[in-house]
Amino acid sequence: MHELMKTKVNELTLEELSYLNELNNLHLHLDDLILLHHLIKQQWHNTIIESTLSLNEEFLKNYVNVIIISKYKELITSIKWSIIENYSF
Repeated sequence: MHELMKTKVNELTLEELSYLNELNNLHLHLDDLILLHHLIKQQWHNTIIESTLSLNEEFLKNYVNVIIISKYKELITSIKWSIIENYSF
C-alpha cells in the first residue's frame, strides 16, 4: 500500500491537484498548486517524509505560510484516502 501511495502522489498531475482542491473546497490558488506540484516532482525527498508520506512542514515553511501548508496537508490526506478507498484486495 505504501508503494502504491508513493507512486500515486508522485505521479499527480496539476489538473488532478486542481480537481482535488475544488472537491475539498480548499481555495488554494493556482500558484500554490503549481508550487506544490513542482516541489513534489523536483524535491520529493525534501517535500515528503518518506516513512509516512506526509508533508515536511519545516521544509515547506521556506516557501509558503502555515495556512497554505495546512491546506496542502488536507490535499495530501484526501489523496491518500482516495487511494485507500479505491484499493482493491
